Amino acid sequence: IDGLPIDNGSYNPDRTNGIVDVGNRAGDINSDDIESINVLKGAAATALYGARAKDGAIVITTKKGKKNSPVFVTVNSSTRFENVLKLPDFQNEYAQGSYGVYNVKMLNGWGPKISSVQDQQFTDYKGDKVTLKANPDNVKDFYETGMSYINNVSVAGGGEKADFRLSFTSTNQTGVVPGSDYNKYAFSVNAGMNFTSNFTGRISAQYIRSDSEGRPAQGANDSNLLIPLINGLPRTIDIHDIKQNWIDENGKQVTLDPEGKSNNPYWIINKNKFTNNLDRMIGNITLTYKPIEGLTITNNAGTDFYTEGRRKLYAKGTVGALNGKFQTWNLYKRIINNDLMVSYEKTFANDYHFKAMVGHNLYQEEWKNENVQAQ
Repeated sequence: IDGLPIDNGSYNPDRTNGIVDVGNRAGDINSDDIESINVLKGAAATALYGARAKDGAIVITTKKGKKNSPVFVTVNSSTRFENVLKLPDFQNEYAQGSYGVYNVKMLNGWGPKISSVQDQQFTDYKGDKVTLKANPDNVKDFYETGMSYINNVSVAGGGEKADFRLSFTSTNQTGVVPGSDYNKYAFSVNAGMNFTSNFTGRISAQYIRSDSEGRPAQGANDSNLLIPLINGLPRTIDIHDIKQNWIDENGKQVTLDPEGKSNNPYWIINKNKFTNNLDRMIGNITLTYKPIEGLTITNNAGTDFYTEGRRKLYAKGTVGALNGKFQTWNLYKRIINNDLMVSYEKTFANDYHFKAMVGHNLYQEEWKNENVQAQ
């Protein structure tokens, strides 16, 4: 970003109990502040950014003010609605059980044909006697309409020797999974100054604060409520019924089977929340000096650092963690980068063009991860 290498990695520390995808760190960058994105390949990328860019580099340039321009205030606001576009096809002919026999202990769809047992009643997961029927909209009705509100205000302008741009953006989002949300607030500044006719400077900085709650886990166990509990929910269990009956009057979980071996998805949504929060600062200062015609000396010094806290909770009474369990991760990363570039170019006799460049790079990266687990 503006010549500064940044961290764009993904870190998922818990690879055994259901990974929660918190995204790529490049997603922290505020799109309202981006002027252009270019792809550098081959020798050009390596020459500018070293071995880290041997496979290429994504170069992001942020917006600036304009010299000799009045002050402009720009306001952008948008609202977005999100829905699940495509769902798998589900069968609605057979009840839960196995070998054509109803079994309330089994969360599958290998039981009797529903149409053939309409003259019978069966015991459901709550112990009530019910007549079996299919619920074809179970999965569709689980998801909600997600909403995103994005608001940006920027102030930009400039005089004869200087320019500036200030920007603030808020992003507030509720997800399609019930109880999930994401909030991000980004402040940026980009300012340049011509100190003399041959000496210029520019500062670019971004501060990002974000937090989220209720991101669903991945994987194939109960931490991921989408696959085993929603997509795998027997068609004879009504999603609206378990939404209203996930906790009893004593505060205990109402599981999906009488033996208490399967978590209620709404227990996971309401009690076993994953939360995370991030503070990140990206900034650099570029100084350019041209002592003589054709000779340019540029120094770009910057840093990218962030702290992130993550918390994963299993409430007491959760299947697989009956006494409760929690995990926390405190992540810290800091990048310090300094690029000194000296270039010289000259044209001789209108026929020959000479260009040379030499540079020095200082790159330092520090990474810490503190993990605490108790159960």
